[in-house]
Amino acid sequence: MKFRCAVFLLIFAITLPVNATDEAKLIENSGQLRHWCKSKTKAFFEKKGIIAYNWAATGWIRNNTLQVKGSWRISNESIAVLCRIKKGDKKENATFTIINK
Repeated sequence: MKFRCAVFLLIFAITLPVNATDEAKLIENSGQLRHWCKSKTKAFFEKKGIIAYNWAATGWIRNNTLQVKGSWRISNESIAVLCRIKKGDKKENATFTIINK
């Protein structure tokens, strides 16, 4: 039942500001954002006791905003995430959203 409630919450878009200890560095390209996105979203799921596996992602830039759309497998379901930051901005300003595919 707890897992069902967690998945239910993931169905809705949840935009979260992110706090981390390594926030002093800048993100200059989609590869850096992809790495950041993977680690932060995996930690998000782990904190909720959810096992996420099989990470896949693609990144792009549009209007000076870096974006990464990734997906995790969770209990045989694909859960999508979207990470965003202005090019050259500090990691502390990056955000991620859990979205339903």
